[in-house]
Amino acid sequence: MSEPPANLIDLALRPGGEGSRALVDNLIRPLGIVHGPAAELAVENGLGEWLAGGPAAFTTVEMIAGTGERPERDLRSVRQVALMRSPTVTARMRLLSDARAPVAGLTWVRPRVLSFVRLVNERGAAGERSTKGAVQRGRLLAMQGADIVAVTASGARLADMDEIDRVVPVVEELAAQGFRVAIASARPIVMRAAARAGARLVIDASPTIDDDTLYTLGDIALPVVLRRSGRIGARPKNWSDALDLAGVVHAALESRIEMFEGAGLSRDRIIVDPGLGADQPPEENIAILHALSLFHGLGCPVLAYCQECAVSGARAGGAGAVSAKPPELAAAALFQGVQLLAADEPAEVWSAAAGFRAIAAARVDDTS
Repeated sequence: MSEPPANLIDLALRPGGEGSRALVDNLIRPLGIVHGPAAELAVENGLGEWLAGGPAAFTTVEMIAGTGERPERDLRSVRQVALMRSPTVTARMRLLSDARAPVAGLTWVRPRVLSFVRLVNERGAAGERSTKGAVQRGRLLAMQGADIVAVTASGARLADMDEIDRVVPVVEELAAQGFRVAIASARPIVMRAAARAGARLVIDASPTIDDDTLYTLGDIALPVVLRRSGRIGARPKNWSDALDLAGVVHAALESRIEMFEGAGLSRDRIIVDPGLGADQPPEENIAILHALSLFHGLGCPVLAYCQECAVSGARAGGAGAVSAKPPELAAAALFQGVQLLAADEPAEVWSAAAGFRAIAAARVDDTS
């Protein structure tokens, strides 16, 4: 990509109008990721650093420098990086390796799962149409392994009060039953109402960040899932382009985090979602999926949406598009140290997460 797509540049602009392209400079992508006993040995012998506080560690990094048409890339071992005297590199490495603070009462000693209860007002739409059905769905998701149940509403001509009337009773009932509930909305007035009803996390679905949203999120003092908004627009043509694209997404999220911090929302209350999705071209999913570890450099827990999505287009000879299933996406995300998996069916990714943890932690016991 010779230039970042214009709509993403607009997304990443700081409030004062300064472009965020400079933020693409001096990024560090963790590579050589190891788990279990190998991770412990790597850190113990100074060959690796914990990734976001563990349980994975990284032994190699890709240094990304320069803001020209093609950033310079250089592979270095963690031991080599430790000898560098750059304050920027030191700060980036600290963000990559420091343990993440608990969010909404959740620690990150194991992967966590978030699932959605969708309220709809149209016949035939996927979701729940009644409060009773939505509460039952939320309870089922929690029983299947969802650590967070996110409530959201959609529909044609859904006004502010309509959305409040639909989501608040569900949030209130699930919270009263002891479940950890999130509200997913683009409307500050809905965020406030859900917070009063017992929501413990906000998923900000705003396409843009305005003063009302910033003020609301700072005022209600709930943790926030900060999502990548908008389409990227340009499709990467090769692997280098894909990494450039991931760097621009990183810059956009970093700029948004700084805006939230300016509104009084500390970084340790933010979860970042780089934006895997079923409604975008496969090239975008590939770019984000293979660079998930890069987003640990934002210093926040990382969320990956494990929804079936295309990772390859139609091939020559008539073969159809190739899609990744939720368990496959979960395994790829967990390998890169992602802390929070979002899934429509928690059982699908929870079984993958449990298997991944068991394999990663396997060791030979000395029974002699």
